[in-house]
Amino acid sequence: MQQMDAAVEPGALGVDPLANDYSDEMQGALDGLAPELKETLLLVVVGELTHQEAAGVLNVPLGTVLSRVSRARSKLRDLLLARAGSVKT
Repeated sequence: MQQMDAAVEPGALGVDPLANDYSDEMQGALDGLAPELKETLLLVVVGELTHQEAAGVLNVPLGTVLSRVSRARSKLRDLLLARAGSVKT
């Protein structure tokens, strides 16, 4: 008898399976983002939602999601470059 896997809702397990996949630098940079930017970016990048799906989850227009993701990526890049520049080798 073949057993079918049940669909799992995101966040249903209460554990982020990717929590240990991010470096301390990345975690620190993510924490430097405004909450709405961080939430939107994580839904699209980590949650693998489409921009339209993220807009539905957040109950905001698609353009807002597109803008937030763009600003979040730019800010994240700046934060990571700043951290890399402050590391002494």
